Amino acid sequence: AGAADSDPNKTRLLRRLRRLYPPGPGHPIHDVFQDGRPRLDNGVGDEFFKAMAKDERHLRMMQRLGAGAYLCVPIEAHGERLGVLTLGQGRSGVSFSLDDLSLAQELGRRAAAAIANARTHRRAQEAEARLARGNSELQFLLDSVPAMIWYKDDLNRVIHCNKAAALWAGLPAAEIVGRSAYEIFSREEAARFHRADLEVIRSGQPVRGQILECKTLAGETCWMQLDRFPFNDAWGRAGVVIFALEITERIAAERRLEQKERAQRDLVANVSHEFRTPVAAIHAAAETLLGGALADPLNREGFVRMIGAQSRRLGGLVENMLTLSFLNSKEGLSPARVDVSRLVLGVTQTAGPLAEARGIKLSCGVPYGLTAKVDETHLRQALDHLLSNALLYNRPGGLARVELVPMGTELKFTVRDTGPGIPAKALKGLFEPFVRAERGAGAGPGLGLCVVRRIIEAHGGKVWAESRLGRGSSFHFSIPRG
Repeated sequence: AGAADSDPNKTRLLRRLRRLYPPGPGHPIHDVFQDGRPRLDNGVGDEFFKAMAKDERHLRMMQRLGAGAYLCVPIEAHGERLGVLTLGQGRSGVSFSLDDLSLAQELGRRAAAAIANARTHRRAQEAEARLARGNSELQFLLDSVPAMIWYKDDLNRVIHCNKAAALWAGLPAAEIVGRSAYEIFSREEAARFHRADLEVIRSGQPVRGQILECKTLAGETCWMQLDRFPFNDAWGRAGVVIFALEITERIAAERRLEQKERAQRDLVANVSHEFRTPVAAIHAAAETLLGGALADPLNREGFVRMIGAQSRRLGGLVENMLTLSFLNSKEGLSPARVDVSRLVLGVTQTAGPLAEARGIKLSCGVPYGLTAKVDETHLRQALDHLLSNALLYNRPGGLARVELVPMGTELKFTVRDTGPGIPAKALKGLFEPFVRAERGAGAGPGLGLCVVRRIIEAHGGKVWAESRLGRGSSFHFSIPRG
């Protein structure tokens, strides 16, 4: 409650009275507040003070205010009693008139209107503050979601979006809200999504888990998983809420897994086929020998040679499969500093008897003392396979050459032959498993070049081939020197 007087001392006295002796039953201020009826008394004196006083100190304080008159009117607005307006005179002989009462009542009405307006304004401010806090908390929650969240109306305008959506669009959220999707995305993509949004708005039914192939703003292909929910806001606008999660990496991983599983199935099928042929040949030769061919000196040696050749074929297939399995394992390679010049010379010398038996001139061009950090066993296996192919698929009397050339931080290995060559269309998939190029008799099981590629890639290198029909082939690979 407020109190004021033209005399500052009396103002302090009035405020002290209100604090120490608040009006209770029987006091005019209390009664007016209770029943809403105004009070006017022009005969305030000692008798009034004694009737109101609660103790001697209370009586003395009221007497210090002085005898006179008072009037009290209620302060009311919209049927609610807000307080009491009290006017008093502390001098005897001064009184209030009915006009004074009317004036006080008008002041009370205006004070009530001011208080009501102030309360309404305060409540509006509090509601606005609560709304701002709620919006801030909601925005924080939306921005914490990794999925993109879009609120769009039926005209394809963006009503709201979260941080993830703004980042994906490459624009601040403030520049997105209120704009048409046609201004943000390509016209084709915006129209496609708008059609889907309108279908959800018309049906009133959400669509969940939809997976779509899309284009980024940079024109790159990506995949999205979408959930769409229809809504109608407080202003009667119809729209859709879209939860979009980019799943490009997941789709790519699933496809890689499918390709891997398909490749594994193909590998098992091809290996089974490749095993079946030599096993059948060995079985037939053994049955023939046991059936009486052992006593035939003219044919038995041929059957034994067949068994030997087919068993070597099986051994080669097993070795290649074990190498692929090893390279796929977590163990990986065991690199060490190796004199690769000496390694190449050793592989070339080992292949000498085969080259001589096939009448092929074998040569080697290797600088002295080149070293690299490699897995010696597997690198030797890759080089040996390429050189064996160069001898097996060469023409009688042809040439084969192994070269090693330093190229900055890499070493380049090359194996050349003068065989029949490989068709251009076969070069692309030459290093895939069970892909054979038609270049003469004696085709292997189709794993050798795949093994070569895996070994070189495990060293951080690359492998490729060049060929011209009738002019021979060149197989190259490069590895870091380490």
